[in-house]
Amino acid sequence: MQKITFTLIVLLTSFLAKAQVSIPDAAFETALISFNMDTDGVVNGQISTADALAITNLSLINQTGITDITGVNGMTNLTYFSCYELGLSNFTFVLPNLETLSAERNNFTSIDLSGMPNLTTLYIDHNTAISTLDLSVTPLLVDLNARGCNISSITTHPNFIYHNVRLSGNAFTGNMDFTNWTNLNILTMSNNTLNSIDVTGLTNLTFLAVDSCSLNDLDLTTNTNLSSLTAINNNLTCLDLSQNPLLEGIEVNSNDPNLVIVVANVTDADAGNGIYQWWYKDATATFNTSCTALVNETLFNSNFDVYPNPAKDIIYINSELALNFTLFNITGKSILKGTIQNGNNTIPVAKLHAGIYFLKIANKQNNFTKKIIIK
Repeated sequence: MQKITFTLIVLLTSFLAKAQVSIPDAAFETALISFNMDTDGVVNGQISTADALAITNLSLINQTGITDITGVNGMTNLTYFSCYELGLSNFTFVLPNLETLSAERNNFTSIDLSGMPNLTTLYIDHNTAISTLDLSVTPLLVDLNARGCNISSITTHPNFIYHNVRLSGNAFTGNMDFTNWTNLNILTMSNNTLNSIDVTGLTNLTFLAVDSCSLNDLDLTTNTNLSSLTAINNNLTCLDLSQNPLLEGIEVNSNDPNLVIVVANVTDADAGNGIYQWWYKDATATFNTSCTALVNETLFNSNFDVYPNPAKDIIYINSELALNFTLFNITGKSILKGTIQNGNNTIPVAKLHAGIYFLKIANKQNNFTKKIIIK
């Protein structure tokens, strides 16, 4: 019995040594030779099956001249494969042991993942012709990176376990509901034209990026482990961050000039103490304990009048209240400060450079910001 087993092993080894996997692209085979993965060392359009099966990690990053990676299907023991920026236009492979695929910056119009059931990490960033993504065939996928494509829809596996999802710079529109993506740690959706994004209940979420998404509202009150947030260039008027004790970094510049950020400690937030040290906002945005600081434009105009706008030499303010004012330039730098009395007031601006400014008017209860153009 032992003799028969030994004979079979010898025959199988001999068969594998003689069997070949076609590698028609000479540049691809040259790369394999340079990696010591084609042991005959000759560019002859093939490698042995034994060589192909021995390859578990293959990285073809920026390999000049490779246009065809036929032969990869014979490398069925691959667990990591990178074909970064090769200009490839299609990807249909059966790689049953593959765990990580890195295929950024190619020309894929679609990508078939059905032959990779063990895939856990996928990078397909900047394949700008991909419009849909079918992940229903990847039950183990944890890390999805598909930034800068043209994706407008994703089909998920019924039992998905995604932890890190990066989908910035795609073509998603409307309302995005992530409430069932309960394992999410990282979510980036910047530069998608959304009406809303729902991340309520995602208690594992630590990083959220939603820059330039046209958002009017963002509810983060249940994301208690959130530690980093970027929500630049939206339309937010109030953002409640009072329930996010671990949030050590935010960037919410270029939202509504009157943005109110609700915090647990206004004094520390204003001073930049503790977790608020790396909180970045527009100078006209304010910290408060609730959103009641928001006052609509009708009430603003009923208490005082600011004119002319555009202004050249003087800004006139007729007020029914005693207030303070600060004039900021477009970078958020304070240019002028002063007080406003009940009645007629003037602010000289003749010496200021032409451009866009923000006039912030405040008392202890409320604050208002108005964009002023100086000619």
